[in-house]
Amino acid sequence: EGVFRFSYSPEFITWVLKQPGQPWEWILVLKKDNGLVGFITALPIEIRVRGKQATMAGIDFLCLEKKQRKKGMAPMLITEMARRVNQKGIGQAIYTVGAKITAPVSSARYYHRQLNIRRLVDFGFSTVPNGTSLEQYESMHALRLCGLRMFRRTTKEDKETIQKLFSRCSSSWLLERRFCLEEIEHLFCGDGPLVSLISECGGSFASFYLVPIAAIDKSEGIVCAYVYYYCCDGGSEARILLMERVLSEAKAVGADVVNCLDTMDSAAFLDRLLFIPGDGMLRYYLFNWKTAPVPKEKVFVSFF
Repeated sequence: EGVFRFSYSPEFITWVLKQPGQPWEWILVLKKDNGLVGFITALPIEIRVRGKQATMAGIDFLCLEKKQRKKGMAPMLITEMARRVNQKGIGQAIYTVGAKITAPVSSARYYHRQLNIRRLVDFGFSTVPNGTSLEQYESMHALRLCGLRMFRRTTKEDKETIQKLFSRCSSSWLLERRFCLEEIEHLFCGDGPLVSLISECGGSFASFYLVPIAAIDKSEGIVCAYVYYYCCDGGSEARILLMERVLSEAKAVGADVVNCLDTMDSAAFLDRLLFIPGDGMLRYYLFNWKTAPVPKEKVFVSFF
């Protein structure tokens, strides 16, 4: 019963649903009285688990209108999706859930880096610590602007460089999504809403997207930037520099806060860059695939 609500734009949803390989029969809607009350999508993606690779259904965007919950609607949507996935000859799936339903393959926590302190405080997302003024708190969270010229926005010519970078870093992960060039071009190098940055040397890459957040008791909201995929074949300082560039770019495009899971290489920069742990957890589940638990820092899978 949270007070915050995601406000994905129609353009964002359309772009996500036009990913390469998206079967239209894997986009399910539940209607009642000519109104949309339920939704779920799936996408065939390549997942590597401890060195073994398989095509799995990546489940995303499962949602139900509040009045329709606890009526068996969610299991009905999931069952129908499973039937359609099986028709394609795919027997495994990967998905994430905030709540703990069974033993997950991995668990991660959301961390937050505040950018627009005043707006976050006014919105009720943040509070100023006791004994600290608002101005002092803003000064503490001022961004360090250095090394910005080392990075630029990606273009379609960068897709092979990104794929090679992912491959070089692949040995670091135990649970990993593998991307083909067509997927990389659509997600990271196209004209979509994802913001993707690459270093001039091709050794660092990061991406994020914006989601407006509304409160059920307020007329105005905030804008959250969610870190999506990132990769760096350098050391800790290179990772910090990469994420500093992400913070700077996120603020430039209007984000009030940057949200990041403590997966991948996040341990290198979360504390140094003043990310604070949040209350939200994300748990990773594999369907019809048995494996030992995967440490969160070994996870290279992200969902919208």
